[in-house]
Amino acid sequence: MAGAATGVSVLGGCTADPSKRAIGPSRAGRTHLIFVTTERGVSVLDQDGRVVTPPTVVAAATPGWSHVVTAAPHGPDTRVVVEDLASRQAFAADTLRDRLDPRILSADGHLVASVTPGGAGVYGLHKPGGRERTTVVVSQPGGERSRLDLPGNIEPDAFSPRGDVLFVLDYVPATKPERYRPRAIDLATRKLIPLSTRDGKIVPVGAERQTRAHRIERLYDPVRAMCYTLCAYQPDAVAFVDCLHLGERWTHRVALPAPFGQERPGVHAMALAPSGDRLCVVHASSGTVADIDPDRLVVKQVSPFAAAGEKGKPSARITASNRLVVNVDTMVVATGPRREIATPGPARGLALGAGGEVWAGHPNGVVRYDLATGKETGRITVPELYTVKHVRPGSA
Repeated sequence: MAGAATGVSVLGGCTADPSKRAIGPSRAGRTHLIFVTTERGVSVLDQDGRVVTPPTVVAAATPGWSHVVTAAPHGPDTRVVVEDLASRQAFAADTLRDRLDPRILSADGHLVASVTPGGAGVYGLHKPGGRERTTVVVSQPGGERSRLDLPGNIEPDAFSPRGDVLFVLDYVPATKPERYRPRAIDLATRKLIPLSTRDGKIVPVGAERQTRAHRIERLYDPVRAMCYTLCAYQPDAVAFVDCLHLGERWTHRVALPAPFGQERPGVHAMALAPSGDRLCVVHASSGTVADIDPDRLVVKQVSPFAAAGEKGKPSARITASNRLVVNVDTMVVATGPRREIATPGPARGLALGAGGEVWAGHPNGVVRYDLATGKETGRITVPELYTVKHVRPGSA
């Protein structure tokens, strides 16, 4: 499974020529690699702003950005490459028949699911496209593993831990999507197989729950083999977290109380602790956080994390010490203990660094803060930054 990295392009510019890789002593002394996106794609910078990897259009990435997938036309076919974007080490490079768009990577980066171009795409109901049939190709190092020709507007969602099941979303009506439903495909038999509820009740194929909502954010919990998807639908003022157990093939929905679901979907964000023991959803405009028990899958409590009135798109992370950190509008807010840090501009993503550090994005770059003191400890200029995606300690 992987979250799509949207074919955004990175680096409108920075402290060095974005087409040049950093070389020499600066590479040996690097202690952080920063993955950022701009209009031109995803780039990797060192902590001094030097370009390690120039802008690259990325189709999907593993949760920790150890593997990404890119694609390019190769005659009438498609060249699909899985690599480490920082080192440019290639793990797989294969030519697949026909024009295809990669959508997801397995959590270990071994499998790629690609589909017929078009359709609902990575934006789902945000920008739905119609498609009456879908070709789904699962590939691995060495080439194609499975090719499926399926009726409907199908989008890959996740792989099972063993890679034998592909979970998909079926958008309906196929030619003009208004809803979606989860389904599962046995890659050995190439047939749809049933999902179940958390209490073990089998859901017959074709009877899956249909949902009209915007999918805002997806997180993978490797401890529980669980995929969490944050969804909201403003016309109905509802928000919820859909939980998919990738090993046992059951689904469960955690409904979120008001004010979640109110205002646009973009005022919501979700975060999972590195240990997997804390799952939070934030609602920026009310300054509210809902804590979800990741074992019982119920809302434990709803509490304030900031003053109401924040209007921007938040980004949330949970540190190794279980502190919730939110970058929203022009402020980074940390809880337990509480700290507010003013930032140079509207929020453009948030990433955890080493120890108690965070990297906060804003329209003109990324700033590093020490959460213990609230002090700025570094700054990189990236004009027209879309978002900071990830920070990796260590060199490429």
